[in-house]
Amino acid sequence: NEETVRLIRDDPGCQVVVATVAFGQGFNIRVLLDSIMLGVPQTLAQTLQQAGRVVRDQTSNGRAVVFAQNSAYKSAEKYLAQEPARRTQTNATKTLAAMSTNKALMLTIKTCLIAFINKTYGNTGENALLDCIMAERQLPCSNCLPRFVGPLFFPPSSLPIGALPPPLFLPANQARRPVSTSAPNSGHKLNKAMRARADADLRRFRDTVHKAERERVSHGYTPASSYFPNPTISAILDQFFAIATVETIKLIIPKWKHYERHGLTLYLLVNNLQGTFLAEFEAARLEKNAKARAKRREERLEEEGMDEEFEGSPSEPEEQPQVVPARPVTTTRKRPALDDATNEQPKAKRSRVPLEKAAAVSASFRPQYVPRKRGGSCESGKFSIIMYSALLRRYYIPPPQTLFVLQSHLHLPPLRHHQMTPLQ
Repeated sequence: NEETVRLIRDDPGCQVVVATVAFGQGFNIRVLLDSIMLGVPQTLAQTLQQAGRVVRDQTSNGRAVVFAQNSAYKSAEKYLAQEPARRTQTNATKTLAAMSTNKALMLTIKTCLIAFINKTYGNTGENALLDCIMAERQLPCSNCLPRFVGPLFFPPSSLPIGALPPPLFLPANQARRPVSTSAPNSGHKLNKAMRARADADLRRFRDTVHKAERERVSHGYTPASSYFPNPTISAILDQFFAIATVETIKLIIPKWKHYERHGLTLYLLVNNLQGTFLAEFEAARLEKNAKARAKRREERLEEEGMDEEFEGSPSEPEEQPQVVPARPVTTTRKRPALDDATNEQPKAKRSRVPLEKAAAVSASFRPQYVPRKRGGSCESGKFSIIMYSALLRRYYIPPPQTLFVLQSHLHLPPLRHHQMTPLQ
C-alpha cells in the first residue's frame, strides 16, 4: 500500500526489503540500489524484470546478484547437450522441464552477459554486441569483471534532508561457544523429553523478560521474541549442562542485550532445571542397575539348577575325530609285474547238494505225522490235542470255525461252553 511504499522510500532506517517475486512488478522506487535473488528465476525475462526493480535513477550505480545453486548449472549443461527437437518434449524430467534455451545459455555462457542479453532481445547500438571491456562500460558484468581494471564505487542512496545516517553494517565477531570439560555436569545430555520441558520453561522466561522490559522502557511494536530469540534458546539448550556459573551464560550468548538485568534469573532457572534432570538421570541409572542385577541373579540360579540336575550323571565321552581308512588301490592285475611269487593254490570247491525231486518237495508241505486215534469215545468229547492240530493244518480253518468242523467231520454232539475249554 502507499504507506509501505512511503516507508521504503523515505524511512532512513529501512535498509533491506525482503519480498517475493511479486515485488518485481509495478514498483518504481528509486532509492533501491541492489537486487539479490535467491535462486535462478524461471526465465531470462523474469531475471531481468527482478533486476530492473533497482537503480531506477540513471545517475546511481547498482548491482543485480543471483545466487544460483550447483544443480542449476548441471541442468543447463544437460539441457544444451540434448538435441533441439528433444528439448521441448513433454516427457522431460521435472528439472529440465523448468529449463529454457535462453536460461541455459545465461548460466553456461563464458562471454559477456550484457552482449548476450542485447543479442537475445535484438538491442541495437554501436557497442551493443561488444563485451564490457571493449565497450568501455562503467560497470562490467560478472564474466568481464576479472579483466576489468579500475575502481568500482557504489555510493549509498541519498537520505532525506535532516536525517541521520544509519549505523554501518559491520561484521559481527562470532564468539566461539565454550565447551567446558571441567563442568561437573558436562557428561550428560538432554534427551528429547527434557529438551522440550526446558524449552517451554525458557519461553515462559522470555515472556517474563518481555513484560519487565516493556514496563521499564517503551519499545513500541517490538515483538516479544526479540527479547529472548529462538537462536538464544537453542544455544542454551545445546550447552545446557555446561552452564556452571553466571559468566558461562554470557560466554554462550554474548549478544543478549538483557544479560545485565536478567542474567542471574536465567542462571537460577537453568540451575534449578539441572538439579531436576540430574535427579531423573540418577533414578534411571539406579533402576537400570537393579534390572541388570536381577537378570544376573536369575541367570546364576538357572545355571546352579542345571548343575544340580545333572550332578552325578556320567559325563558324555568326548567325541573323537573319526579316522577314515585309506581306500585300497584296486588293480586289474593278478599280481605285480616281475614278482617271483607263484600263484596261490586254488581253494577246494564245496560239494553241491543234489536237488530234491518234485514229489519230495510236495510231500514236505503235507503233515509230517499221521493222526492216530486214542482210547475213549468220541461221544464223550474227549480227544487228543494232536488230532485238533492236525485238523487245523489239513483244512486251514480259522479258530472261530473250529467247532463247526469238529461237529461236521467227527459227528460230535453239540458241545457246550465248558466243554470247549480243553480245545482252546
